[in-house]
Amino acid sequence: MTTTDDLAPLLEIMSARIRRQVEARRELDRITRERLELQAALRRYGAAGPSIAEACGEDDAGRLEVSVRATVSERVSRELHRQTRLSRSRDPRYDINRHIVVARLTRWLAGNGSWIAATPGEAGPAHDGRGTTGKPHERPRRTGKDSPSQPPRRTKHRRRPDTLRPKSNVGQ
Repeated sequence: MTTTDDLAPLLEIMSARIRRQVEARRELDRITRERLELQAALRRYGAAGPSIAEACGEDDAGRLEVSVRATVSERVSRELHRQTRLSRSRDPRYDINRHIVVARLTRWLAGNGSWIAATPGEAGPAHDGRGTTGKPHERPRRTGKDSPSQPPRRTKHRRRPDTLRPKSNVGQ
């Protein structure tokens, strides 16, 4: 007869395998979604033809036909300037999501970056904990009146209590 103690390692192994499969599926779905977003953005700004699917599949703007790439680049740059102008003037027609997509598309078309973002673990250099103490950042304490670490505080000028004028008893 099997006891629950015998099942615990098996359940742990199975749950770890399921977790890895779910994470792999999410990653695959994320990459597929980002490719579809790229295709939609390209089509929105006038791209057409079979080179779109190839360029999106390879995540390489160089795979686009030259004429398609020139047309899309010109339209995207106009839209980027328009969104920048609307943003600066605080126009209610400004759309931050469109501005982000247009900026990403501009970088992708110029060959300056990948459309498909790295996974969160791969986003930047690994943080190895150097320079951190694990404590929240505290401001250094001033040691004296003329401490070089911080300029003296500016406080509100308040009257001392002995210089306040007494209230008048006019209404009594």
